[in-house]
Amino acid sequence: MVNWASSSSNRKIVLRSIDCSRLVVSSLDRYLYLSIQGSLDQTTILTAAVGTASQCLSLHSLGTVVQTCPCETSLRHHLSKLSLFSLESLNHWILFHSCSLLLIPGRKYQFAIDLTNDPYYGKIDEQNKDYIILGQKKKSTKKFYTYVSLYSMVRGERVTFAVFPVKVGEKTVDLVKKCIQVLREHFLKVEVLCLDRGFYAVDVFSYLQSEQIPYIVPVKKQSKQMVALLNREVPGFTPYSIGKRKKRVETIIAIDVRRGRVD
Repeated sequence: MVNWASSSSNRKIVLRSIDCSRLVVSSLDRYLYLSIQGSLDQTTILTAAVGTASQCLSLHSLGTVVQTCPCETSLRHHLSKLSLFSLESLNHWILFHSCSLLLIPGRKYQFAIDLTNDPYYGKIDEQNKDYIILGQKKKSTKKFYTYVSLYSMVRGERVTFAVFPVKVGEKTVDLVKKCIQVLREHFLKVEVLCLDRGFYAVDVFSYLQSEQIPYIVPVKKQSKQMVALLNREVPGFTPYSIGKRKKRVETIIAIDVRRGRVD
């Protein structure tokens, strides 16, 4: 629960967990569809799913704080009707549902795209083989579920607008295209796009330049020329080319020197 009091009027604004849950359930209820027969309805199923997830409770414990709660078998049965494909295609509509009054269509905003690796310690089988990404060992594993997320800072808070699972072999430029398509479906423009170092690639820069989308990406020290640039003691901007032959892309490197160190 968040309790905020205004110093001028002493008016208290209380954000209760049940209000947050209702907002999430209403968003899910609008865009998802579960075929249910009997006494249960979709809202009850979604309320139970959101309640157990957000409160870290079992269905048995949740039943003590809500009036109607399905049994575990019913909850699993109905949630299994949702496909990953449908959730991928609808998730940005669900996330945008509660943010529609914060962003005005047609205006430009600053957005960011991140890659997140969640460690996985289980086996790779037919069900998950397309989504287990192998990488450098981290937290005692080389296997990860990887997600790309699109977000922005709205009124000082991070607001996520879309999340997509990354498939094995999927190119980073295709992940960027997915996120840009989300913004276009909601008629939002990009003032600047911030990407993490995982998107430092020729095809990503080429695509963003062709779409006339300003972007900021941390550099990778992949050449002697780049190392030399970053070892300079004077801040400034300098042109730089990445790639080879026909795939070369012209960029601008911003160098910031602080206390003798280069960022």
